[in-house]
Amino acid sequence: MTNIPRRLTLVALAACTCLTALASACTVDEPATFIPRSGTWTYAEQSIVSNTCNNVKIPDPLTTFILDYDDGDEFQIELGAEDALCEIDGEAFYCAEYEVGSSGFPGTDAVFHMHVRWEGEFSSETVANGHEITTVTCTGEDCAELEGFPCSQDATFAAEFFN
Repeated sequence: MTNIPRRLTLVALAACTCLTALASACTVDEPATFIPRSGTWTYAEQSIVSNTCNNVKIPDPLTTFILDYDDGDEFQIELGAEDALCEIDGEAFYCAEYEVGSSGFPGTDAVFHMHVRWEGEFSSETVANGHEITTVTCTGEDCAELEGFPCSQDATFAAEFFN
């Protein structure tokens, strides 16, 4: 009978060791399957998957963008003053949330913030497909009087290297 607690301890220790090894194996990034070409890419929104921003005008997406790949597992999308930073994991890519802008209305304590992030996959060095997720939030005392915030829109896109 004294061996049962010892065996259970060994089984629990082995399970924890295996789970830790499995968890760390799942978080290892894969090298880029396709190296995206640096330069100008065309961008076309395909369809709206979901939209909870019914009363908010989401700006039309860019029709072209500059992709800058500097080796490794990262690239940047040049958007003016700041770049959107993206990470490649195998065929997949994930871009950090980028603040498109913010605005308020005179005489109110409400500021609207629009953020966008992109995620998808490269099917070659010159073709990518994915989702553009736009989120609108409101900060300030008057936001409590407004309905529908935060809200988001998920749109699919296709992008292709141009030159």
